Amino acid sequence: MAAFAMLALAGALAAVPNWDITGEWDYVYILGAGNYYHTMQITSFDLVSGNFSGNGYYDANPAYTWIITGNVDGDTITYHIDYTGLNPSYYVDGTGTVDNATAMHGTAAAPGQSAAWTATGGTAVLVDGDGDGVNYASDLCEETSADVLQNSLGTNRLTWNGSQWVTLSPKGKVVVDSSVTMGYTYGCSCTQILGNLVDKTGLSFDGHYKYGCSKSVVEDWHAGTYHVGPTYLETVEVPSGSASGASSVNTLETGKTYYLKAYGTANAGDSIDFDAQYSFRTGSSTEWTDAVSTYESYGTQLLDLFVDNADVEWGAYNALHAYTITVPGTGAVVSLKVYDVYYPNNVGSLMVDLIEDKWVDLW
Repeated sequence: MAAFAMLALAGALAAVPNWDITGEWDYVYILGAGNYYHTMQITSFDLVSGNFSGNGYYDANPAYTWIITGNVDGDTITYHIDYTGLNPSYYVDGTGTVDNATAMHGTAAAPGQSAAWTATGGTAVLVDGDGDGVNYASDLCEETSADVLQNSLGTNRLTWNGSQWVTLSPKGKVVVDSSVTMGYTYGCSCTQILGNLVDKTGLSFDGHYKYGCSKSVVEDWHAGTYHVGPTYLETVEVPSGSASGASSVNTLETGKTYYLKAYGTANAGDSIDFDAQYSFRTGSSTEWTDAVSTYESYGTQLLDLFVDNADVEWGAYNALHAYTITVPGTGAVVSLKVYDVYYPNNVGSLMVDLIEDKWVDLW
């Protein structure tokens, strides 16, 4: 066997084939302007490794017989042909592509020459290497086997029993859920789905490992996204005595939604305490108000916490001085500052938590 073919087959041990090429093919060796027509029979094909073997002959003189060994990895085919009848020292090493169910093509090399080749007239079949009913091109999970739950199957939970998706009905019977198939889950069992979710989200999904996948988890897997929900990113300290304020470290990505949670109070001098939107002046205030007591002429924006140099509505006053608003990602950091007309009197800081409404892509 030529060194080229030995290397190709050694690397093929970890191959995963898209196509089973078993059957008879019209193999044409194209050398310059000449076409040499052969009949090729692939008689053995390993659906797991993609290794194959077979035999063939030259149509114009069937005494030129040969054997072929090779491998299909995805759509790529490599092979070695050894002649066994006339001209037994002749060989061909080839590589190429399975184009579709009825055609292959590529390049080949023989002693002292190189050529192109095609194979048509046969029928290649898409491979389902793990036997779950989903071919490799659509299968997101290899080596799928029946789920083994940590506890027993829960009511309205889903599990793959090796041949079907089943659930436990409210009446306590294990029944097939015909709305979920291996095609729907892209060839992944409940356990495999959960493994991907753990990797992508960092969450544990312990209950699902114990009792089976919920319908919503399976639907999220099918959709390819999972809603993690509010996820803390950082806390920004906004000094009240600074006209420039402070900015986040994190960039707010375009297309994502974020929450700003402002909390705490600071002091503006003259017995004035304030939070993100409201203030109380000891001696003249009876309640916390948007306009600063005795300084109403400066407007309701005075001492408000601005977002990206704009006044925002932080919501109704609450005694915890904690407010949350939603902001869209702009592709930039978020800037925060206390709006004032005179900063030297101010003491303390307001705190703002930056929180992402997190979604993750699952595949």
